[in-house]
Amino acid sequence: MTAAEKLLGRADRYLVSAAALLELGDHESAVSRAYYAMFYTARAVLGVRGVTAKTHSGVVSEFGRQPSAATAASIRSIAFISTSIPVAYEIRTPRASPKASPGTSATPASSSR
Repeated sequence: MTAAEKLLGRADRYLVSAAALLELGDHESAVSRAYYAMFYTARAVLGVRGVTAKTHSGVVSEFGRQPSAATAASIRSIAFISTSIPVAYEIRTPRASPKASPGTSATPASSSR
């Protein structure tokens, strides 16, 4: 079994897990598993093309730079992953909340409209 096949097998397992978690109503975990399914799929595609990325942000960046494959099905899949993986990466990687200055609140004031 090639490295790409192993990565794609892992991606398939993560998709099954994501669907099961979604059914259970665990949306946060489902997003995480779906993200990793896309991540391992992207790593497999990059590996076949001789590209290695060591970090999650590196995979996102490198995958966005790669040309699409020739078949219509793979073009649709790659286009979906190219647009979805950065969004899933942002969801998976929460931003630090802004720090409040002395005498101010870190949470936005509610609107009175």
